[in-house]
Amino acid sequence: MNLLNNQAYTLWFNWLADKIMEWKDAKPLNKDLRNCVKAMNEIGMFTNSLRTELEIITKRYNLMRSRKNTEIQDLKKQIETITIELKKYDMHYIDMPDETTYCRTCDKETDGDTYCSKNCYDYDLE
Repeated sequence: MNLLNNQAYTLWFNWLADKIMEWKDAKPLNKDLRNCVKAMNEIGMFTNSLRTELEIITKRYNLMRSRKNTEIQDLKKQIETITIELKKYDMHYIDMPDETTYCRTCDKETDGDTYCSKNCYDYDLE
């Protein structure tokens, strides 16, 4: 409920309560007016409890959301620190050749192959 709705509700509820009290004072023995006053009391109390419950739920929701956001940020920081720590131990075993190898024909350095090119391979076969 926004501020305008709240003010309109309060205005009309108070006007109705005042009008019923005015009628009750004019006719104090009227049972229907007495019951109407009790009904207005109940309606007011119920509306008040709904508003209070809505405020509590809204505050809890906002609190949980802010906790979630801070937890996410903390976890992101932890991930960053862990990845930095892991980079210290970063080994490129797959990318590195086991040992330096050279072409059998022309003695160029190769990446673990016996020949550097198809030409050297063909030349060696002749």
